[in-house]
Amino acid sequence: MSENEKTISEAAYFELAKDTLAGRREAFKQFDQAVLTLSSGAFVLSVAFLKDIAPPGQAAFLCLLILSWIGFFLAIVSTIISFLLVPIASEQQLEIAAKFYLEQDGSYEKLIAPASKWIQSFNATSAVSFVLALLLTCVFAISNISR
Repeated sequence: MSENEKTISEAAYFELAKDTLAGRREAFKQFDQAVLTLSSGAFVLSVAFLKDIAPPGQAAFLCLLILSWIGFFLAIVSTIISFLLVPIASEQQLEIAAKFYLEQDGSYEKLIAPASKWIQSFNATSAVSFVLALLLTCVFAISNISR
């Protein structure tokens, strides 16, 4: 492969990598927005229709509903925290890139911003919390509707 062909291949790779990372960022942003919207909506609906599903004083397994509300709350809070960490992670990643590309410090080549790792953890927490909260809400509703 000639030097010119190598340069063209590298440019194509970097363009593809840039587009792929932008798509990944957008997917995570949409995921966060979806979890936030769905968790908030499910929480509000479960509160609004509580009296229809289980009349006051007649609710069975009320602890399931309370646990589901805690799950929705955790999903909402962890999503908000991940939103707040995005600018911090971006700044950290720019600092890492400057060390690697501008200062030619090879020790920064595969380094990932610490805040990015936290974002991934908070995203996982929000997803798991949402799914568990939804399941608990469904079990509570089914348990009380059949009564």
